[in-house]
Amino acid sequence: MASGKTHDVVTYALLVPLFAVGTFVLGFHPIFTGLFVVGVWLGGIFLSPDLDTKSRPFYRWGVLRFIWTPYQWMAPHRSWLSHGIVIGPVLRVLYVGSLGVIAYTLVRLGWICVTGVSTDLASRGLEVVRYEVASIWSDYGFYLGLFLAGAWVGSLLHVGLDALSTWRRTGRPSVYRFKRKP
Repeated sequence: MASGKTHDVVTYALLVPLFAVGTFVLGFHPIFTGLFVVGVWLGGIFLSPDLDTKSRPFYRWGVLRFIWTPYQWMAPHRSWLSHGIVIGPVLRVLYVGSLGVIAYTLVRLGWICVTGVSTDLASRGLEVVRYEVASIWSDYGFYLGLFLAGAWVGSLLHVGLDALSTWRRTGRPSVYRFKRKP
């Protein structure tokens, strides 16, 4: 497997070329390309497949790193749940996204209770939050999609580097850990 430092260097080294190709070669608007590149950065640095262990990406979360402990229980190290090219990034984005929605819901419901908003609104609190989240997705879905595509590419870079490193060392491109038969 490639080292954590190698993953970081490759991710950072590709950010400017990705932006340049997207903007100047493919002709995308710089804002669209920028959202994609920020997604690549976050997908490679903060939403890395290595969140399944106490690694550099895990410690980058600072005081919030505790949120990844249930994910580590759920996704064994280098399993298809963490290093899978489709399910891995989708699982991490859904995991952190659902935690964000839960936090937003708790803050919103707490605000409703503290401010003494009408009881009608308080009783419909979860419905209001669901509507707000759906509204954000419908209004900004294209931009979120660009960002999520970038996060997927950032994760794909990580898994690809692991596969190349493993292939170079063992002759097999697999990054998954399988129990060896005796």
